Amino acid sequence: MSHEVETMAYAGEKPWHGLGKEVSHELTPKEMLVEAGLDWTVSKRPLRTTMQPVIHGEEQEFQLPVIDQFALVRDTDNRILGPCGPKYTPLQNVEAFDFFQRFTEAGGMKMETAGSLNEGEQVWALANLGESFELTGHDEVGGFLLLSHPHKWGKAMVMKFTPIRVVCNNTLTMAMDTQSTGNRDNFRMPHTQAMSEDVIKAAEKAMGLASTQLAIFKEVATVLSKKKCTEQQRRLFLGRLFDAPKHAEIERDMFLGAKKDMTVMEAQAMSAKIEMSLDDASRTVNDIYQYVDQSPGSNMKSAKGTWWGALNGVTYAIDHKLGRSTNNRLDRAWFGDRAAKKLQAVALATEMAV
Repeated sequence: MSHEVETMAYAGEKPWHGLGKEVSHELTPKEMLVEAGLDWTVSKRPLRTTMQPVIHGEEQEFQLPVIDQFALVRDTDNRILGPCGPKYTPLQNVEAFDFFQRFTEAGGMKMETAGSLNEGEQVWALANLGESFELTGHDEVGGFLLLSHPHKWGKAMVMKFTPIRVVCNNTLTMAMDTQSTGNRDNFRMPHTQAMSEDVIKAAEKAMGLASTQLAIFKEVATVLSKKKCTEQQRRLFLGRLFDAPKHAEIERDMFLGAKKDMTVMEAQAMSAKIEMSLDDASRTVNDIYQYVDQSPGSNMKSAKGTWWGALNGVTYAIDHKLGRSTNNRLDRAWFGDRAAKKLQAVALATEMAV
């Protein structure tokens, strides 16, 4: 198992990335925490540096505290997870999972997966809402609740609604009600505040949207599954979504404007860089274009030749194909830049389908 997926537990069918320890669906989040090997703590420890002045001809060494800077350390193995500032408040895994359990119990949810990525820097839990909907041709989409608990300065604990298409295990996403939540996630808690009853009440209010969001996503998916998407529209959709060619064209224009001031070698290097950017972007679009017709469920009535099929081609590629490794895909598809790309894909597909 790669270092990126450190530990993991799952209930039911083996996850698409094929990793983890199988456990019962009946486990609570706190029980899942133990089975997934997440029952460890972190602490904020002072940072020190060394000074080596020369005194009476001899080099001396002194330790000096680093003001307003700390190290976040995992207590079980003293692994340094990264630096943090004076206002950073460590939130333990057991606290995050206890918090998560309030919602899973209230909603009758069942745990699906939990684990740790990147040697403890990213901890997560996924619960099944027990609610789903079907599109034409028995294309089922289930509702899930995802907890993202990063041990990293500048990152917040997040809970959000995540639809998953059953036939291909594509993890979809959509923009949330920003007027109610203040951001696209259902609930976000920075590490500059401690868990309190006020925080819990705010989370409960935000998480009350989860079932509503599944109903909203059903409306979006239904529209996309009924709208035809031509090959030309599919190309345009992917080109707009993965807009590296546009940036390369801008870079090319800048290059042409500055060419007269460049040496021959500088001009050749810039030209090669631009062509590589265009080629990489073109390959990405071409690869994903093929996945639209190759992904599981692409021949279902809801997906074949529709905007729903085009969208799932993108999510399938991000979840299952793009990236250096299976583990790298999991991290980026759920928590990184490609999670944001899936959000953009839903918005853009909806815009272009109307």
